[in-house]
Amino acid sequence: MQNHVDILGIINAFARTWRSWLAGSVAVGVAAILYVAYIVPVEFRSSAIVLPPTGGGGGGLMGLMGGGLGVSADFEVDAIDGRELVTLLGTRSIRVSLIEELGLLERYGTEKLHQCLRVLGGQLLIEEEVAGGLASVSIISVKISAWDEDPEFAATMANWLVDEADRRIKEVSLAKVAWDETFIEARLEEAREQSRLRQSELEAFAAETGIFSLHDQLSEIAGLLAEQQALITAMRMEAEAASKRYSAEHPLRRRLNRRIAAARTTVANLRSTGIDGLAPALDSIPEKQREYFELLVDAKIAGALVEQLAPRLEMARIQGVYDRPRMRVLQRAVPADYKDRPKRAFLVLGYCLLYQLIWFTWFFTREGMRSIRENDPDRYARIRGTLRSFSRSSAA
Repeated sequence: MQNHVDILGIINAFARTWRSWLAGSVAVGVAAILYVAYIVPVEFRSSAIVLPPTGGGGGGLMGLMGGGLGVSADFEVDAIDGRELVTLLGTRSIRVSLIEELGLLERYGTEKLHQCLRVLGGQLLIEEEVAGGLASVSIISVKISAWDEDPEFAATMANWLVDEADRRIKEVSLAKVAWDETFIEARLEEAREQSRLRQSELEAFAAETGIFSLHDQLSEIAGLLAEQQALITAMRMEAEAASKRYSAEHPLRRRLNRRIAAARTTVANLRSTGIDGLAPALDSIPEKQREYFELLVDAKIAGALVEQLAPRLEMARIQGVYDRPRMRVLQRAVPADYKDRPKRAFLVLGYCLLYQLIWFTWFFTREGMRSIRENDPDRYARIRGTLRSFSRSSAA
């Protein structure tokens, strides 16, 4: 019995059968080319490219109040980055609307919505890409691609997604603008009422006690304290507005919390030490003067808020009309003039490689069995018996 591989025998066997191998390879190659060219359905790809929408300069309440209160409006409430836009375009609600609007159930030959959604998932690709920019700053765009056997329909799908995303973003923006206007208007009315009330209390207290000593010094420190308190109040208002839109871990809410804490520390320092000798420490002045000071601070805070909120309400209304987020379309989808998939060359190559795998498996199996039959007849008989038993059991 031989235990080595008969290389020479295999080469001789291949020399006897290479013509059949070559003929089969050519036949499979030609058949694969004809099948891919005339039977396999091809699809065209159409793509649209958009820039994610950004809000106006410093959108939101703190953006409106930033100039007057010394707050940096370095964020945009309505801005959407590329990843968020990709998520929006991939939501189930948008895809269901696409199916209903373009009649994809009938087009894809599906009966159930979940089946159509699964097919649609293979017909769409939404991804971020770098659209350009400077060396240190890249402009991120979103590419929306759709495939279909009809190039015009593929372009229609991609453009529909662009228009639908833009429409939904505008609807959300309008709702936010309306909420901001209502929110600022309500706070303005509260501030006006508080201003009238605090001013009346201050005048009544001064008339009753006749306290006017240290008025200039107290008024100066009260003005500084009022500025800080107005800043805290404005930031708390913005924090309340942000809590309706963002989670507690959002960078905007965390930044607001840090600013509020810093402003409160400044207020505590002013109350405990005075301001560079302009006034004595507030805890050390007589009780009546301290009470007068507290009323003076409250009146100034209320007045500062009124002065800030009145013009900002008008600004919010103007920004609601002219400063909404807009999604810029860099390229609308147009019908493609070339077939994108399947990759026909790879399909032909794949069919040819599959034939080679099958043919050489058959060839080496045949040569191996021939070698066993010539060198070890008993083993060959056992193998044939096993194969017959397996064939009979499979047939049964």
